[in-house]
Amino acid sequence: MRANAQAKTPSKRLYILAAVLFLWVAAVLGRLVYLQVIKYQFFLNLASRQHGRTIDVDPRRGTIYDRNGAELAMSIDVDSVFAVPSEIPDQESTAQILATVLNLDAQELLAHLRSQRNFAWVKRKLDAETSDRVRNLNLRGIYFRKEPMRFYPKRDLAAQTIGYVGVDDEGLGGIELKFDDDLRGMPGREMIFVDARRKWYGRVERQPDPGQNLVLTLDGTIQYIAGGGACAGGARREGYVDGSVDEAKFNGIGAVLEDPQKNIWVGDHGIQGNCALRKIAGGRVTTVVPPERACPKNDPEHHLVFDYFAWDPKSGELIAAGTYLEDGPQGRDYFSGVWRVSPDGAMKQLYFAKGLGSGPNTGFSGIGGLALDRAGAIWIAQGFYGSTDEGDRIVRVEAGGRAVRVTGAPVPVNVDHADGPAQEALFYDVTSMCFDPQDTLFIHARNMIRKMTRDGRVTSWAY
Repeated sequence: MRANAQAKTPSKRLYILAAVLFLWVAAVLGRLVYLQVIKYQFFLNLASRQHGRTIDVDPRRGTIYDRNGAELAMSIDVDSVFAVPSEIPDQESTAQILATVLNLDAQELLAHLRSQRNFAWVKRKLDAETSDRVRNLNLRGIYFRKEPMRFYPKRDLAAQTIGYVGVDDEGLGGIELKFDDDLRGMPGREMIFVDARRKWYGRVERQPDPGQNLVLTLDGTIQYIAGGGACAGGARREGYVDGSVDEAKFNGIGAVLEDPQKNIWVGDHGIQGNCALRKIAGGRVTTVVPPERACPKNDPEHHLVFDYFAWDPKSGELIAAGTYLEDGPQGRDYFSGVWRVSPDGAMKQLYFAKGLGSGPNTGFSGIGGLALDRAGAIWIAQGFYGSTDEGDRIVRVEAGGRAVRVTGAPVPVNVDHADGPAQEALFYDVTSMCFDPQDTLFIHARNMIRKMTRDGRVTSWAY
């Protein structure tokens, strides 16, 4: 009986074998858990580095519009060329061929290809002709992808204001730099992989977020004219050609004003004293007051020169002022006036003054600014020359052409300006004026801005 009981009892060696097997299975399972769970992200990243590369996907940069909705800066899709070096059978010859077509340094390109395995930029944002030339080479391991590139449809229009961007679409100047955070958007991410057959494929991990659009107060049409784009060959010449904005010709730009109906009025200054009043409406240029009416021959007192504009909202008419210069027997003569011009071209002279010769005590020398107050009264800056003083007076033009002096005497020699009550204030070299809604008059003179409040006090406001 004892012998049978011992036969049925497991031996100690079986327990030891079972324990060893259990420990081995536990070690294998533990190792699997460690590798596939705990170290999962580490090995995933390692595999990605060996077989792929993450690149940024540039977002579409926001469009910049002028006040009328015309595009001043926008993004278009163009080809960029890249290489998968592991697919290129002869990197040296490939680098030489690409360098010739793309105007690159062959040795630098070869070194770049050898330093990468799965992805290497060759050249970004190609023009269409160059892209076609590279594509027609049909080189192994060379591919294309679309990227947004900044495009300025108006070319050099307001270029210094709008600015420019770099190859990665980062703002480097002007508005492009000032509002770069808003315009640029958020880049996306894409993984470039190479499989076991050394063929590449991409997987977008995060889509790019486009940038915000920006609308400027700048008027592209006015900027085009003021920048000389409408002048034939950039130079003055006789003849006033009407038509579309792109076809019309201007001789020389004087004053420019936009009325409440969004019409743009342009004083066109020609040579030999000729001038005309042009209007831009609906994308077309028309001559409202031709040279023969604005500048009659042998009648300098009735020359209408468009140096300054203001708009009278009560009558819906244009107020124009300017000074016509003519060589006289005693020197240069000044003929200045203020005119009211209706939209149909009818003209009425409101004020006239002249200064003869260029010696001392010749008096009036020209108009330096024009503004209308809320009541519709016309204000001008009137220049004077004398033997002991010179400068500008602020004058209000009343009915009948009478000029009422608002500020004091001209500035003594070697004195730039003086603040205080209007009758004692001194001005020199006024170039422009305007009223704010509170009827405060702002005057630009000698690189500073002065202001005159309704109580008649003048102070220096900005330098």
